[in-house]
Amino acid sequence: MKSCQTGVGRVELIVVTIILVIAANAAMPKRMSLPQVAEAAAAAMTLNYAGCATNDQQASPKTCVRVTSCQQAPLLMYGGLPAGHTIDGETRQFNGDHLRCRVLGPDGAAAPFAGLVAGV
Repeated sequence: MKSCQTGVGRVELIVVTIILVIAANAAMPKRMSLPQVAEAAAAAMTLNYAGCATNDQQASPKTCVRVTSCQQAPLLMYGGLPAGHTIDGETRQFNGDHLRCRVLGPDGAAAPFAGLVAGV
């Protein structure tokens, strides 16, 4: 008497589930931590400042953007801020060209960073 198996076995089901979990994880966008977002904003403002410094602090197309407040940092970031994040801070300068800024996460946590004024 021959046994004819039909349907999906447990092993096959587990393998397919593992493959789907790996594929879904790879397809999800990487989440940035709050300190990483703050570092990215500071880096964007620093690069912009360097571009302005090569033009004697005069804003020019595609080289530097006039930045006078923390709220302008997302405009310099490739892709902008992650969803639910905002940037705030003092718009007054301290120590010459620096701004005191911070990134606020969706849960209300904050990460400070120093921004750089440019093109003024």
